[in-house]
Amino acid sequence: MVTVTGQLVAWVLARLLSGVVFTSRAVDQLREIDTSGPVVYVLRSKSLIDYLYFNIAFQRHGIRLVRFANGVNTWSVRPWYSALRTLLRGRRGLPNDEACFRSAVRSGEPTLLFLDTAANSHGGRGTLARRFLQQLLELERDAPTGATLVPLLLVWDKNPDRDQPTLLDEVFGTRQNPGFFRKLLLVAKQTWESFLHLGAPQVQVGTPVSAAMVRDEVPDALARRMREAVDLERRLIVGPEVKSARRIREEVLSDPRTVGAIQELALSTGEDFGALQVRAASSLQSIAADFSMLMIKVLSSLLTAIFNQIYDGLDIDVDGLESVRDLGRRKRVVLVPSHKSHIDYLVLSYVFYNHSLIPPHIAAGDNLSFWPIGPVFRRAGAFFLRRSFAGDPLYTRIFNAYLVKLLEEGFFIEFFIEGTRSRTGKLNPPKYGMLNMLVDAYAGGGVGDLAFVPVSVGYENVIEGSSYQAELEGGEKKTESLGGLLRTSRVLQSKYGRVYVEFGDAIDAGEFLSTHHPAGLADAPRDDVERTVRRLAYGIIHGINAVTTVTPSALAALVILNYPARGLDANALVREVGFVIAFLRERNARLSGSLQTALAARHASIRSVRTTPLDVAAFDDYDQEFVAPVDPDALPASTSVVRLTDEALGEAARPALEEAFRLLATKDLIEVREVADERVFVAPEERRTELAFYKNNIIHYFVPEAVFATAVYAVEGTRIDREDVRSYARLLSRLLKHEFCFEERSRFDDVLAGTTSYFVDRGWISVGADGRIDVTDPPPAGVEFLRGLLIPTIEAYYVAARGIAELATDWVEERALLKKVIARGKALHLKGEIQYGEAYSKATLENAVRVYREWGVVVTREDTRARRKVRELRVSDEYAGELVAELQADLAALTARQRRRPGEFLRRV
Repeated sequence: MVTVTGQLVAWVLARLLSGVVFTSRAVDQLREIDTSGPVVYVLRSKSLIDYLYFNIAFQRHGIRLVRFANGVNTWSVRPWYSALRTLLRGRRGLPNDEACFRSAVRSGEPTLLFLDTAANSHGGRGTLARRFLQQLLELERDAPTGATLVPLLLVWDKNPDRDQPTLLDEVFGTRQNPGFFRKLLLVAKQTWESFLHLGAPQVQVGTPVSAAMVRDEVPDALARRMREAVDLERRLIVGPEVKSARRIREEVLSDPRTVGAIQELALSTGEDFGALQVRAASSLQSIAADFSMLMIKVLSSLLTAIFNQIYDGLDIDVDGLESVRDLGRRKRVVLVPSHKSHIDYLVLSYVFYNHSLIPPHIAAGDNLSFWPIGPVFRRAGAFFLRRSFAGDPLYTRIFNAYLVKLLEEGFFIEFFIEGTRSRTGKLNPPKYGMLNMLVDAYAGGGVGDLAFVPVSVGYENVIEGSSYQAELEGGEKKTESLGGLLRTSRVLQSKYGRVYVEFGDAIDAGEFLSTHHPAGLADAPRDDVERTVRRLAYGIIHGINAVTTVTPSALAALVILNYPARGLDANALVREVGFVIAFLRERNARLSGSLQTALAARHASIRSVRTTPLDVAAFDDYDQEFVAPVDPDALPASTSVVRLTDEALGEAARPALEEAFRLLATKDLIEVREVADERVFVAPEERRTELAFYKNNIIHYFVPEAVFATAVYAVEGTRIDREDVRSYARLLSRLLKHEFCFEERSRFDDVLAGTTSYFVDRGWISVGADGRIDVTDPPPAGVEFLRGLLIPTIEAYYVAARGIAELATDWVEERALLKKVIARGKALHLKGEIQYGEAYSKATLENAVRVYREWGVVVTREDTRARRKVRELRVSDEYAGELVAELQADLAALTARQRRRPGEFLRRV
């Protein structure tokens, strides 16, 4: 590479190539490789423009310039006097290329090899790098140098190549392997595309390969390995070669597996095979996506403008995203995000495209296939499915075949395991339909090496918040669309905070299934397979919960709603927020960037004046008050960590909380009142249900401890039997199983034992020699905080039980019952019989009715009214009378014993 270029050339190149994205992660990776020995960079096809880009980029980022590159001549970019001297001298006195390459590798200097010329890169005729690879392999066999081959990829156009190249492709090169003139056009095009936010060229570093590991290969085999490595990176960014939607459908319908499935159905039902094929084609037409990278580009540009208007930014788990990229190199990947907003349909596609990964194909409900949203979504990769496949086995087979086809083609798949958006902020219980299909496809050999990636998409504030509240308070569900929401002036003129995208640990389908079915699924009973799918579904839900970001809005909502008084002052707020942060940090919860920054700044200010673990004399008054005593023997001599007390953690979080208060106040979700020179934070009664959405985003982090705290104080007395606590904890787990994602039953006792130890370690309870538990009355403030978290939910189940008790043996339509129960809940709240307005949330009441149906408290029947199927229910004969009254009384007593008092300090220890 050249260290000095002509001034005009340098100016032009710097501007033409400035739009290329070369991430800091990739730069750091190359810097690290550059210091480990000789580096041989490998690019797919010869390109002077690519060579010049890396010349500029390596200089800019302090990476050593390559000493040798095959097939390029740089005389035209040098200063005029140097170019003239080079032209006149030619190659006189210079060694041949092989000798130059060999000398550079021996001396530990970096080199660059183009594998092919642009003209033959598509057809694969010969290799430009064969003789140099031969030299490298001989060096590693005879006098090992420790060289590392590093595939590099520079993608100028994110449109994939056509599966059938045109004559122009043959002459000028393809989109992904262009010749010189087509490359110039791409460089010119990226200038205006970057201006319009349509995407930018991207550098990707492939997986390095040690030359010592491949020294026994022949040059052609090594060249093929390097081509495959570069092509794999390209496929992750631009996707597989383009096939038209029509061709995809034709291949699905002509696949022998699909034909066989239709023939089997024809034999079993007696229907005409030809008629079934026509129906299959029609169903597939309604299902299939019509993926277009141009549509992705246009949407990305529009969404950049919209997101900048309504959000303060997107916080992306970049490490997790890189893990997904790495996983995509080895497996078929299915993304399973949480579903809290219509925006979810766009977020992952937007993130993937702007981080140079092919956007996923998204399973969407057919309620979104209407014009004009449907065609746009279809071009953006959405494929549509009915809410129910019941009664149409042909549709099931065709949908399954299409799903397998997408995975075989190499696309990422995205589906929402909850089925519908969560109106409460908690994850909905999983649906098993899509998961069953994917597991069947894997078990049947249709898809190999399959992995599921849990994804949490969280919001400081959702754009549908007010409509969710209306539904939860008994209003009819309104048909709404993303386009309709984004067209409203209210949305486009408001700010909704930040969006958080976090990626969980992937679940390998093969490993998971073999754990539960070592002999394979082929001969396993269907009930066992379905049980395993349920385990997998809840494993994914656990994975989403584990990476859900704790936002300042969620913290504020949780503390304000859980406080037993109408409002709390700033000191109480800080104290309780600190308690919550400390609790969450013990569980390695992911705090938002603003919270992490605030806490890190506080720790840094303490470390800056620290001399020894216990020397706090130099601390300011604030720090002396809030730094907890630490046993010097418990700290390594080199440590610079000081544990802040809960009050200090809450105080450190103030800047992030103030922004959350501002955001929530603009939506009228909280009020900040000035009373007697004090700031008092109040949740308006009429907005508590909407505010609870944000509390529920993070409540799952507290559930085991909240259940235990509730169970401990459900047992009367101060010296109680552990078995009684266990029984109440088991009851609560069964009662609230549709509210929270509990561990498997087999792990119940392990979780209970761990939670008991946690309470003992903090001095909240003690366990005597006889195994009985000693508790205090009143309970410690920390315990009261935890058990307070479940009171609204338990009250909802009490309200539902009370409404059911009033049914007697009359059949009532479920929707009418829920309306009646919501009205009853409002009345009970006004009279003070229940403490929280969130207790008459429609979604929670629906879950309560579902549990009572499963328990046999109520029985159901299906009926048809005005051509509409309805579910009716009544109290079962078994529970009519005393038993349902007992259930109601037990829940009333349980809620009454959990009341919390304001004003006490919260302490973990």
